Amino acid sequence: AYKSVYVGDKETNNKAEYSGLYEGLLCAIENNITRLHVKGDSNLVIKQMKGEYKVKSENILRIYQDTHKLCEQFEEITFEHVYRKDNQRADQLANLGLEI
Repeated sequence: AYKSVYVGDKETNNKAEYSGLYEGLLCAIENNITRLHVKGDSNLVIKQMKGEYKVKSENILRIYQDTHKLCEQFEEITFEHVYRKDNQRADQLANLGLEI
């Protein structure tokens, strides 16, 4: 399954990355997935979700909190950074979201 969501005219890339993660987690929950391995090309988002970096930006604090709360619904959830060149489908969907 895939989904593109318009996040707004003047939103940051980090906000868009979190929006994608949030929507993906919702989809996994709706499909009764209890164990999840998330691969993402935003090193910042992955490190924040792993607790390695603090969230300092007010712009993403709320969606980070909401996303973190969704993670509590999984028995197991892990995060892995992948390079953008290895995540081409996500790039395609991100570009589609810019057109909505």
